Amino acid sequence: MKTKIFTFALTALFALVLVAGFASAVLTFTEVTAPSQVNHNQGSIPITFKLSSDVAETNLTLTGTTSTPTGSFWTGLPLNQQSLVAGVPKQFSAVLNIPAHSSGTITANITVTASGGEITRPISISINPTSSLTVEKTKDVTKTQAGTVKVTNTGNTALNNIQLSSTGAFNLAFSKDILTLAPGAFETVTATASGFDNLKFGDNTVIVLAKDATVSPSVQATASLTMKETFCSNSSIGGDLKLSNV
Repeated sequence: MKTKIFTFALTALFALVLVAGFASAVLTFTEVTAPSQVNHNQGSIPITFKLSSDVAETNLTLTGTTSTPTGSFWTGLPLNQQSLVAGVPKQFSAVLNIPAHSSGTITANITVTASGGEITRPISISINPTSSLTVEKTKDVTKTQAGTVKVTNTGNTALNNIQLSSTGAFNLAFSKDILTLAPGAFETVTATASGFDNLKFGDNTVIVLAKDATVSPSVQATASLTMKETFCSNSSIGGDLKLSNV
């Protein structure tokens, strides 16, 4: 009877030691380095983190997931068959990628799966709101042919009141002089010239201004349209003109 009691006690003690051993196997993120905020056109965001375990690990799996913004993704994850020395933190790195013109908050997770379970570390990064635009000439203007300009919202906020205007050697009439553009969107506008009385020989330039004063701070951009004036701008008349000393 005493032998049975002793055997039972020894078994129970071994079980307690085994349970205690499993309970002490703690896997933790000891350090995560990530920016608190980024710009929408940054593209790639490096993330570093350290893992530590109370026991040796030889078959860790590291995965990454993203929720927002749409189109974001990890590079450098997943990682398979990773190992840890007991009590020695080990650094890992990965890159979080976001599409241009994203806004709001980046929400993502890093999950580490071990033999005894898994842990997850959430990542949250704010995207700075940025208003910006560009305007570029896509076709020059002549007296008989309209030119074109392309206006692009290069930021990550909507521009709802982009106004087009021009100053210079001749007048321009735009097919549309107030534009509304979502982030990343563009529109091509036709520009028709008039008012040629003051043209000079050679290049005559008009500056096109695209501006939205309803955002703070206001944003604007310019482009140049050039018209070349020649002696025979309509057509060639007569023969060659020669000058000689008088």
